[in-house]
Amino acid sequence: MKRSLAYLLNAAFLLFFALFFIDTAGAASHYSSATGSLHVESLDASGYGIWDAEMQATEAGRDFDSSLTFELTSLPPCPAFAEIPAVLIFGEQIKINIPFLLSTNLDGSSQFHNVTMELVPDTDPVLFRIISIDPPMSTMTLQGPKGDKGDTGATGPQGATGATGAQGEQGLQGSAGIDGRSVLNGRWTR
Repeated sequence: MKRSLAYLLNAAFLLFFALFFIDTAGAASHYSSATGSLHVESLDASGYGIWDAEMQATEAGRDFDSSLTFELTSLPPCPAFAEIPAVLIFGEQIKINIPFLLSTNLDGSSQFHNVTMELVPDTDPVLFRIISIDPPMSTMTLQGPKGDKGDTGATGPQGATGATGAQGEQGLQGSAGIDGRSVLNGRWTR
């Protein structure tokens, strides 16, 4: 019972951390490797409004990497503006920059990335491909319960003997001499 409770508390803490981080940083954009769905929240279209983009990977069931291509499936207006939005960049090539994308991998781990995608020209439906992914900003993995304690290992080797200590004080003098006499107040007695 203790192990399953510890596992649940660990999982709850990680979930709370992820949700708190997402909420405070405006990092609600996320990708699920299991479904291939990409949700880009608060896509700021530079004067053309703010949108929530829904995309689907052309190859579902893959972890997030630079070879993925996504089909734009939905682009509704965004009801709430994130603190750090994704940005649609108009130029020679139309690009999307997603500063905080949470990707959940097939093994259950999650990573935050800074991602840039570009429009694939002359495609219908509209496709975007990833052109850069910065290294993960953090990694979280939910772990299973802790296993049983292992056996105690063998005793290690004995260390070196220490240096010889200083000589102690002189001990008490014995009460009788060799011939059975002793000195009392400067006199020999029997």
